[in-house]
Amino acid sequence: MVPLTAPERLLDPPFNVKLSTVIYAFGYNGSINDNTTLPVINAYLEYKQRYDLNVVLMNWEREARIVVPLNLIGAAIQYPTTAILNTRTVGGELGAALVRLSELGLDLDKVHLSGHSLGAHLMGYAGKVTRSSGKIIPRITGLDPAGPLFEGPVSLVGLQPGDARFVDVIHTNPIFLGDPDRLGDVDIRFNCDMLHQPGCPRNYIESCSHFRAPLYFAESINSPRGFTTVQARTCLDWRSGRNNRDGRILYWGENIDTQARGTYYIRTNRSPPFERGLNGIRP
Repeated sequence: MVPLTAPERLLDPPFNVKLSTVIYAFGYNGSINDNTTLPVINAYLEYKQRYDLNVVLMNWEREARIVVPLNLIGAAIQYPTTAILNTRTVGGELGAALVRLSELGLDLDKVHLSGHSLGAHLMGYAGKVTRSSGKIIPRITGLDPAGPLFEGPVSLVGLQPGDARFVDVIHTNPIFLGDPDRLGDVDIRFNCDMLHQPGCPRNYIESCSHFRAPLYFAESINSPRGFTTVQARTCLDWRSGRNNRDGRILYWGENIDTQARGTYYIRTNRSPPFERGLNGIRP
């Protein structure tokens, strides 16, 4: 484990500053061993067998966890008073560490940051700090960025366009735990902002849909083309088929077209494999 205050220790073998580097951060109350973090890391390790790269997991368990009783009241207290503040702090430290690593030889043009929930905003803060130093990360991927206190007319600023050269965001639970607003250069709305992702329980207070985001991401990493999505102005336009015949198709995955812009839609299966190919762009 390498502390952010001593980033130079990351440069020891087997880390290679000349290779591409991916850094992933889990979300609120997450851990390095939970059932949404491990699929992402394992997918990258599988990817690494074909395309050599550095895989880094951002371990901020202590800063992201709930230390009061795990219930709605405890979460309501801990989330704004500790977790959100730590998101900004740890994100800033990561940004400063990346700047320092670039001075020691790390090629920032080969860095891809990704994060789920509060981890997405953490990566946004890292991008802001990096950019303020005159450097910019090529890509940040936000996986259903946290919504509470980050959405609405009076809200905190988290992940946003400009934090990297290209910011792509997927939305899987925008009605409850995720942020419904446009946060990226590309925003992909899975299953048309349904309250529940296919295969998730149909109860209001549930996190299954929110936690589908890293599972979709994990699947996309080793997909030959990625998830097939189609551009449309609104969910209604997509459902009506107005844009689907002439709408631009975008493949969301490791090799996404970073020149793309706009809002895209996709329908998934209830269980893995979630991606449906061209059938997924038909509502």
